[in-house]
Amino acid sequence: MSFALVFIFSFTFSTSASVFAGENFGVSTEPPPGEVITPFGLDPPKKSNVVNLTKEKLTFKGIANNSILYTNKNFKGKSAATYNITNYKSNKLTIKVYRNGGLHVAKQTIVISGNSTGGGGINNLDKNELYYLSFAPPSDFSGSVY
Repeated sequence: MSFALVFIFSFTFSTSASVFAGENFGVSTEPPPGEVITPFGLDPPKKSNVVNLTKEKLTFKGIANNSILYTNKNFKGKSAATYNITNYKSNKLTIKVYRNGGLHVAKQTIVISGNSTGGGGINNLDKNELYYLSFAPPSDFSGSVY
């Protein structure tokens, strides 16, 4: 093999996402077993995928070593939402709240200590706008927004 091919092969595998799809729900690159959803990969959710928090809660879980994970669905319907998230890793988990369609600037940052559960509020939301969460690596978490 030429040096160029070896380099390309090595680069491809070294930059691939480290996501364990079988352990992820609501943030995965693959749909959970038994569910038919569109896999969104490691990108924010499409505007057509929405949970109205006045009718149901947004639930999720995921594991990633090197990749930022995003919720597969947006949430809307409330001017203030509540979150409850469990961090199963010993390092802190950083979560950011974004408005879908806006500049990619976090509206709020949430930090959950290692091996703990955190809860609180996501405030100053426009109930007609769409919002989603991102989870910084390394991560192993589950939770909900309601």
